[in-house]
Amino acid sequence: MSDKPTNDALEFEKILNALDCGVVKIIFTDKDHRTVQWANDGFFRLTGSTREDYADAERSGNPRNVLHPDDFEWVFKAFADHVETREPLDIVYRVFHKDGHIVWLHVTSSVIGIEDGNPVFINVMTDITEHKNLQLRLQWEQERDRIISSLSNEIIFEYRCDEDVMLHFGRYYEVLGDRAMIKHYHHFLRNEGVIHPDDVHVLESLLDPQELERHSLTGYAADANAEEAALLRLRASDEADTGAATATKDKDTASVEPKAAVDSELVSREIKEIWHQFHDSMQHNTESNVLLLEKIPRFRLRLLSGEYQWYWAVCTTVVDFTGQKVILGKIVNSHEAMTTIERLKERSETDSLTSLLNRGAGEQAVIQCLNDNSVSWILMVIDIDDFKQVNDTYGHSRGDAAIKSLGDCLRKICRSTDVVARLGGDEFLVLLRGSFSPDSSRKIAYSFWNRLQQKLKEHTAALGFSFTLSAGVAISSQHGVVYAVLFDCADAALYTSKRAGRNRLTVAP
Repeated sequence: MSDKPTNDALEFEKILNALDCGVVKIIFTDKDHRTVQWANDGFFRLTGSTREDYADAERSGNPRNVLHPDDFEWVFKAFADHVETREPLDIVYRVFHKDGHIVWLHVTSSVIGIEDGNPVFINVMTDITEHKNLQLRLQWEQERDRIISSLSNEIIFEYRCDEDVMLHFGRYYEVLGDRAMIKHYHHFLRNEGVIHPDDVHVLESLLDPQELERHSLTGYAADANAEEAALLRLRASDEADTGAATATKDKDTASVEPKAAVDSELVSREIKEIWHQFHDSMQHNTESNVLLLEKIPRFRLRLLSGEYQWYWAVCTTVVDFTGQKVILGKIVNSHEAMTTIERLKERSETDSLTSLLNRGAGEQAVIQCLNDNSVSWILMVIDIDDFKQVNDTYGHSRGDAAIKSLGDCLRKICRSTDVVARLGGDEFLVLLRGSFSPDSSRKIAYSFWNRLQQKLKEHTAALGFSFTLSAGVAISSQHGVVYAVLFDCADAALYTSKRAGRNRLTVAP
C-alpha cells in the first residue's frame, strides 16, 4: 500500500511523457528569471534539447538563450500580468531550436500556487510552427499581391456562383475599400450604387456561367480544373476570416463531379490568352482594333472619391475542388483607354473637313433609323452646283471653304434626331423625320430646303462668293424602308434637279 502513490506518480509521468505537447512546471524567482521544476519529454523535444542542455541554460540564469530576443520583454510582462490577475494565459511566442531555426509555440498557462513567495505555473506548449509559417506566408503573399497590384490597375476576382459570393484581390480597395468579400453579390450590384445603374446588366450577364460560355471572347472549355480557385479561396478565407467550412450543395450542385486531375496552368492559360488578345489591342490604339475592344464587357465603377470610371473585364468559368462553378477573372481600369477608343471611333466615323458623320457612319445611322417603323422618314441628297467651277474659279481652298460652310449650315438647321453626313466631295446626306402622308412629308422637305437656302445666304456673304445647291428627296412611306432603294430614288431625283437647271429640290415620283 505504501508504494501505491509512487507507482501512480510514475504512471502519470509516463502518460505525460507520451504526449506530443510540452508540459512544464515553472517557478518565477523574479520578473526576469524562472526555473523549470519539472517538464515532460515533449517539452524538450520542442527545442531539440536534452534535459542536460536545458539544465545548463537554466544554470546560466539567462532565459534569452531560449526565448527569441524580440519576444523576451513582452512574454515576461504577460506572465507578470498573469500573476496579478490569475486569469488563464493564452499566448504565442518564439523560441530557438537547438539547430538554430525558430519554433513558434502556442502556450496556455495557469497559476497553481505560491512556493517560497514565488508564483508557480503549469504551462502546456504546442508546436504551431507549420501553421504559423503558413499564416505568415499567406500574409506575405497578400502583402506582395497588394504591392504588385498597386503598380497596376487590375482587380482580380473570384465569383462563387452557387453561393453568390464575390472575392476581390489586387487593387480593389480604390473602389470597394476594405470589402474584399461581398456576400449576396447580386443584391449588392442592384442596390449599392458602386456599379453605374446603366451598367448593372453587364455585370449580371458576366456572372451568369451560361451567358459567359456563349461570350465570343471566352469560348473556352468551362469544365477545366481550378487549382487556382482553391488557392484564392484559401487566401480569402484567411483574409476575411470566413473559416474553412464548405457550403452545403443542393442537388444540382452535388451532381457536378470535381475533377481528380490537377492542371493549374490550364485556367491561367485561358485567362492569359484572352487577356493578351485584349491587351495587345489596347496597347496598339489603331482603328482596326476598335471593334475588338468594343467586344470586351465594359462598365462603370464608382471610386471611393465618388467618380465613375470605365473598367473592362475578362474571365472564364471553372469547376473548383468542391464541384462548384466559379468564375475567375480580372477587371482593369480602362478609363484612359476608353477615352482613346472614343476618340478613335469618332475619328473613324467623322469627316475631317466638316466634322459631320462620314459616308460609312452616315449610312449606318440611316439604316438604324429606318428600322423604326413607328415614323416615316425623308432621305435627302444634296450637292453644290458646278462645284468644279467653284474650285477652278476660286481655288481648292475656297472649294473646301464652300463644303465646310454647307456642312455648318446643315448642322445648324438640323435637329439632334436628324442624321447629317458628308458622302464625299461636295455631296451630303440628310435624314429627317417625316409623315406617313407623302404630301405632308413633301411639305416638311420643302420647309427644310427653304431654311437651308436662307442659312446659306448668310454664310456665303461671309465667304465673299456665292454658290447654289441641288437636292433630291425620297420618302419612306412612299418609296420603302430599304436604304439602297431609298438612296437610289433620292439620287435619281437629285439628277432630275440638275437637268432641270439646278438650284432646286426634286421629290422622287
